[in-house]
Amino acid sequence: MHSINSQQEAVAASRSAGFSKSKAALYTDDRQTNLNVTMQVLEENLVDRRGRQITLLIIVVVITFLIVVLLSAVIFTANLCFSFCLDFGSRLVTSSATVIRG
Repeated sequence: MHSINSQQEAVAASRSAGFSKSKAALYTDDRQTNLNVTMQVLEENLVDRRGRQITLLIIVVVITFLIVVLLSAVIFTANLCFSFCLDFGSRLVTSSATVIRG
């Protein structure tokens, strides 16, 4: 029981003092408690790292999706404009030729 209390106190003291989680073991006296605190810190760091990796993966997927959607919209709009310009230009040329012949 003493080991668990001192472990919790060590973690709380290191965090309230503004130190990183890896320095939590410096605030304990017992070697077993140091080992327990170190293992707890390593597990927390691993969980934090996994969480960050998942978050970054989600962000990358969302940004990639948005880029694909925006590029598709730009290409679609450019295609419509190009088709309209070709159609309008061909009608203009046809009507000009009709006026000149007439």
